[in-house]
Amino acid sequence: MAIADSCWSRACFCFGSNNDSSGGASELEMRHMSTVKKSDITGLWSFQTKGSHSGDIYFYPDGNAGLSLATGRTIYNWKYDVDAGILRAVIPELGDLGSLEAKLYMTMTGDSTGAGKFCRCDLEMSRSAIFLEASGYIESTWNFYPVTDMQAPDPVVSVTFELEGFGSLKFANGVSQESFAYELNGHNCNASTAFGKLSMQFSPDGQLASCQLGPTRYQAHPVSW
Repeated sequence: MAIADSCWSRACFCFGSNNDSSGGASELEMRHMSTVKKSDITGLWSFQTKGSHSGDIYFYPDGNAGLSLATGRTIYNWKYDVDAGILRAVIPELGDLGSLEAKLYMTMTGDSTGAGKFCRCDLEMSRSAIFLEASGYIESTWNFYPVTDMQAPDPVVSVTFELEGFGSLKFANGVSQESFAYELNGHNCNASTAFGKLSMQFSPDGQLASCQLGPTRYQAHPVSW
């Protein structure tokens, strides 16, 4: 699938070592490429092009994605998938030009830098270092936004975790719970609260989470954003 001419339509990203001047991946990286899964790329990616375009791409663990441009425009709740090392997505708000396709090159050491093309511009993108498990980043306050209203100016719920295995939460209307116990399993967190079961699946860079509290689904970001 060719790269489209118009900006913000299609992209081809090459994830891997920036030291390969040929623009391709090493034999080791190429072998690893076909094993890259959707869960391997979840997280917050920052990008910059030589055409002065910049912003962030959010790959949420539940398969939804978001695009935030430095111009202030944001587009949430478009889908992405990864098959045999190829990322594909459709951004409906961009109409017929809203297809995105990306070749993924990820090293065995978890290198999370990228280089390629976006709108005929040279592209560089990067993701923060990844963690082996959620204990490396969960100690924070996480702001929850409903999946159906990601543009909301303020979070609906804020959940604070302590490393001792306890957390607290507070809704925007002031209703709160001062303490509940939680359990971690890899990049997942589960708890029973006064408002129902809480489940969170984090991206390995500790920047995004897809959540459910009671019957409601959310996307969450750490308050450090």
